[in-house]
Formats: sequence, structure tokens, C-alpha cells
Amino acid sequence: MRDQRAEEFARCAVVLAAELREIRHDGAAAADLEEADPFAAPAPTGDDPFAPSMAGREGVFDQALSNALAAIVASEWPGEEADRKGRVRSASALLKLIEEHVPATGGIVLVPDKHPLPEISQGDTDSLFQTPRFSSHTRIDVRTLQNGIEASQAARHGRGDGGLQRRHIEALLALDGHGASA
Repeated sequence: MRDQRAEEFARCAVVLAAELREIRHDGAAAADLEEADPFAAPAPTGDDPFAPSMAGREGVFDQALSNALAAIVASEWPGEEADRKGRVRSASALLKLIEEHVPATGGIVLVPDKHPLPEISQGDTDSLFQTPRFSSHTRIDVRTLQNGIEASQAARHGRGDGGLQRRHIEALLALDGHGASA
């Protein structure tokens, strides 16, 4: 089941990541902004709306987040991703559960990797073909993800426009660093 969750997260994350790269500002593609007039409007920030024309963005965000968190919790604390009735907990409940196991500092939880890759030393030729790791922890921005859940609820439940921002998507995509969701 964990592989299925990771696969579902990956499918949603690809859509969101592609849309993040395609976000336009004042009619210019993000890649064109580098070549544009240096006095032009600034590039989008983490507080800008995320892909306002992307249909279903809140649902895709929620689906990706729920699957990534369920995969991470199932990997780290097997069985705790489900409630007493055997249903997978909500994303909010999974975030709270993660914080119970690994207390947050400033809204950030650092979940240590169970099997970090070994350090690559200069003289170690057997390790030359391994992918280098930049961190031995997965960074979970609990505050931003919880805020993203709240921002997506209005649109998902027919109570108005969604309020997803780039920072919500960036926090979601950071979950890909965990072995269970990769």
C-alpha cells in the first residue's frame, strides 16, 4: 500500500511542480524573467497565488499531501497512519501525529532518515556511483502545510476561492525527500 501512496503523491507532485515552473508574471514566463528588463516587476514570491487558472489545484494539493504524509507515517510509525476504523487519517491529523513523534522547532519538523546514504570520501571509489545526499533529514514545514490545508478548504468544499500560494506547493514538494514518498 505504501508504494501506491508514493506513486499517487508523485503523480500529483509532477503536475504541481510543472505548474510552479510555468507560473507567469505580467505575461512573461518565469524563464523569460531572467532575460527581461532588470527594472520590470519582480518574480513571483512564496506569497503569490499559486496557478490561479489551474483547475482543481486545491484537490491535487490535498491528494498529494494526504498520500505523502500517509506514506511517511506508515514508513516511520507503521500502523499509525490509520484510525481505529482502519481509514487513513486526514492530512491535518497526520501532521499532528508527526509532531507528536518529532517535536517541531519553529513549525519545522526534521524527520531523520532511517537509512541515510554513507558519506562519500575522496578515496572511496566504491561510493563514486552513489547519489550524494544533501541532508540526512526530511524537512516537514508543518505550519505552512497546515496553512495550505486551510487555504484549500474553501474551494474544495464549495465555499469560495482557494488560497494556495507558492510556499504551500514548495513545502509539499519538500516531502519528496523522504524515502517513503520518493
